[in-house]
Amino acid sequence: MYIAPIYLYPVLAVLLPIAFYFIKRKFIWLSLILTVIIDGIVYWDEFSYYEARPLMIIFTLAQLVVMVIIILVLKTVIPKTKK
Repeated sequence: MYIAPIYLYPVLAVLLPIAFYFIKRKFIWLSLILTVIIDGIVYWDEFSYYEARPLMIIFTLAQLVVMVIIILVLKTVIPKTKK
């Protein structure tokens, strides 16, 4: 059985919104969808196992909440650059 790395949760939660913010601010909210897709692919065994499913859903929702907070902080704290 393959055990997916747990460190992927904070990496996706922190680095993905920051990367989207600095690459293209307009698409920063798409980082949430991309994270759910990546989590679904990487942790498919855990999502499909009936005893682990509720815990994985809670982890994923907590990760999305952290990402929303990071996105809102990025949008309010870091000033927009004028072109």
